[in-house]
Amino acid sequence: MTIARTPDEVRAFVLDAERIMEWQRRLREYEQLTPGPPGLGTQARGVAAVRGELWEWTAEIVEWDEAGWRWKSVVSNPRWQMRWDLEPVDDGTRVTVRNWSPALSHIAAIAFRRSAAEQAERELLRLRWLLEAAAPSR
Repeated sequence: MTIARTPDEVRAFVLDAERIMEWQRRLREYEQLTPGPPGLGTQARGVAAVRGELWEWTAEIVEWDEAGWRWKSVVSNPRWQMRWDLEPVDDGTRVTVRNWSPALSHIAAIAFRRSAAEQAERELLRLRWLLEAAAPSR
């Protein structure tokens, strides 16, 4: 998905603990556990509604680079990982989000990836709407 904002603007909005629940509608609670701006080692805790159940998790940013970052759950069942990639393009930023759970069986992993991809698509649409509705950046 392409968002008509710079990668820095997208990254700042996505990782803003005060705004994350505006676009991640399944979240019921969210808090950044570590002080300072998000980066390598940042930990966060959340509660999400997933298929009618509340799912508590704690995750840490275990990769951080110019192109994106990767969250890895440290407390969760099932364990999961999520990689965000932000690629500058002519009309903004191409955002790619990949979710996976290495602990699941093959069949369960397929269902997890499919469900996570559908949810990510809805969240990215809302994220794009929120960011592009803001005052123009260029």
